[in-house]
Amino acid sequence: MKFKLACCPRFHYGKEKHRIKQNKEKEIVFHASGRSGIAVRLQASVPLEVQGSDAMAEFTLKAGRRRIL
Repeated sequence: MKFKLACCPRFHYGKEKHRIKQNKEKEIVFHASGRSGIAVRLQASVPLEVQGSDAMAEFTLKAGRRRIL
């Protein structure tokens, strides 16, 4: 079965913009641009890609299999 992941964080209820940085093929960090200084790291067992200000992934799983996100 095919799956699509979309990670679209919005800081401070969408009021703060954020920067996105791909550190590794399977790791992306989101940094809030406002005063909060919040950073969120997404790590996965599948390759991730940056699309605009969001992270995306597509992967296939067979019955009984799993992926860590």
